Amino acid sequence: MYAIPFFIWHSSNWQEANKLAGQPILNRQYDNADFIYTWSDLVGLSYASYRDNESLLSKNFTKDTIFVGDPYGKKPLQILQGSLISNEAQKVVNQ
Repeated sequence: MYAIPFFIWHSSNWQEANKLAGQPILNRQYDNADFIYTWSDLVGLSYASYRDNESLLSKNFTKDTIFVGDPYGKKPLQILQGSLISNEAQKVVNQ
């Protein structure tokens, strides 16, 4: 398994752009298995099995334990801890 960066690009006139403004989401550890909930949140979908706490953009977001490594290898999987974005990258993003 690999740590995959999550990028969102939007045009300045995108209807849901305000969902991204001021969100403290840069350092959230995110499991890409929950992408469907973030996408649903961005485009305004709602359905019976939607889980708000799995959306990266939600104020109710709960962090999952993320395991990294080769699931078929002999070494045990490691738990991903800490931020994946460097301080320098955060400064660029926050400009």
